[in-house]
Amino acid sequence: MNILNLISQLLKQRQDSIDRMLHKESSSIELMLMFLLSLSMFAGFGFLIGASHSFLQGISSAIKLPLLFYITSLICFPTLYFFLSFLGIKQNARQLFSFIVLCNTFIAMVLAAFAPVSFFFLITGYSYNLFKFINTLIFSVAGFTGIYLFYREIKKIIKDVAIENNGLKTQKGLLFLRLWAIMFAFIGLQLSFTLSPYFGIPGQEFIFFTNEKANFFSDIIHTANRLNK
Repeated sequence: MNILNLISQLLKQRQDSIDRMLHKESSSIELMLMFLLSLSMFAGFGFLIGASHSFLQGISSAIKLPLLFYITSLICFPTLYFFLSFLGIKQNARQLFSFIVLCNTFIAMVLAAFAPVSFFFLITGYSYNLFKFINTLIFSVAGFTGIYLFYREIKKIIKDVAIENNGLKTQKGLLFLRLWAIMFAFIGLQLSFTLSPYFGIPGQEFIFFTNEKANFFSDIIHTANRLNK
């Protein structure tokens, strides 16, 4: 298997790939290829948005964007594994983490699909705030795609376990899954601000990390308020 075959397989045989991650033992080669594919696509999109400021910002964002998604995954994984095991699912740690890698790969592929849109605004006299806002929307679509895919498949597993146990723990399991998905999203959003900037503010020197004491949500509100200025 190579990268092109993997992309084709993920797009055209998505459910087969999901079932293999969650219900079988995926090969180490396939898992490594997915990991490398997601890293390269995250890095490529990171460089694209960072290049709006400078080459250095592009390199910085290419490093930080893959870190954002995989650090968030690592932070949230122990909670996920512990509580799902407590609920009685049969998937082991490797299967669950393989599925998280697959979900991250789908997020990266969505970002790659939107890369031409981002590039268009980069080369056509964009305003900084508009470019940042549009790419934030792109990140939102990509992130929602990955979280939705994860939620849908783990929900199936929880329901299957509940059927085997005469419906016990169904509502508790689904409640935990919703709370975990929300936790994952909030940690990812706040970590994205902690690792910022990704775009770099025009007219200001390159910096690796922001010094602002704020959060993701206040930053987005600030950006939206400046769109017409």
